Amino acid sequence: MSVSEVASGQKSAVSELSFDWTAPAACPERGDVLARIANRLQLPERGGPQWHVEARVLTKRSQYELELSVRRDGSEPRMRSLRASDCGALADATAVLVALALEPQPYAATAPDGSVPDADGTAVEGTADIRARSPEPKEARAPDVLERKAAAAPKTPPVRAAAEADQPAAEGGGTQSWPVRVGLGASLRVNFGMLPQSPGFGGVAQIQLRLRRLRAAAGVSLFPRAESTSAKYPAARMRTQAWLGEGLLGVAVVEQPLSLVPYAVVEYGSVTADTRRIAVPDAQEIRWTAVGVGAQIGYRLIGGFEFCLDVTGLTPLSRPRWWVRTDQGDLTLFEAATVAVSTSAGFVYVFE
Repeated sequence: MSVSEVASGQKSAVSELSFDWTAPAACPERGDVLARIANRLQLPERGGPQWHVEARVLTKRSQYELELSVRRDGSEPRMRSLRASDCGALADATAVLVALALEPQPYAATAPDGSVPDADGTAVEGTADIRARSPEPKEARAPDVLERKAAAAPKTPPVRAAAEADQPAAEGGGTQSWPVRVGLGASLRVNFGMLPQSPGFGGVAQIQLRLRRLRAAAGVSLFPRAESTSAKYPAARMRTQAWLGEGLLGVAVVEQPLSLVPYAVVEYGSVTADTRRIAVPDAQEIRWTAVGVGAQIGYRLIGGFEFCLDVTGLTPLSRPRWWVRTDQGDLTLFEAATVAVSTSAGFVYVFE
């Protein structure tokens, strides 16, 4: 048989293969994986059954995880789950496992003990005996060892095509499993323009939920008591303490190991202020609600730890104003800026 006939058979087999490949941007593309499958295929039998392959690669901490489903028309799917630090290695493993499934197994049909091939094309009995008498070359044995190791890995549900990822599960099946991850974080924050002491320094505690690329977070920040002066009324001193609660919703546009997440944020704040060194002291508690946008840059370190840097711009729905009542009337000590800016840096641990 000529080389061109073999190549033509390989191309025909791959073109008839239903192949769905979903992976991060750092992984090989679908066409590259198909080429690797074709390079490992021997000339298939004519008129064989249609094969359906669904492969999906997820990022798990500092590794990649492959979820593979291989199914032939009229048979149940075979599932595999593999992990590797290099996504290219998972692409090679996908090519090996798919090629092994597509290649015909002629030894099963001629087993001397009369065994009948099962639905996957392998003999139910006598397979080991046949292989012992007809040893395979090294090139064939290495993938076989890989297949046996993959068979011992934990089995996962079959992965559906990316186009169906946001649709309900098919009739008769369960609901789609969503890889929800939880993160706990702590940061140091600097606030400009919203508080009397500017810049104001505080600490942040935050909990995150990550659903694919979608990010949701809720947090609270505390700014300890600090004293400041007023340019409009130098004789007064303001002592303020503040806490702010916030909710964020964003989408990751870049992922692993460096991530970029633009988000929308709503903030609810409360500040208690008292004035000193004036004839008529006055204490106030000011509350406000602000909305804005921001962005988070994250970098995966070791395990589930990530370093995160946030920058946020906020507009108060009503500008907080601190004032003091005197015999000459109310004097403004501080009024929040129309647009306030805050930035924070810290660490998040993501549970997977």
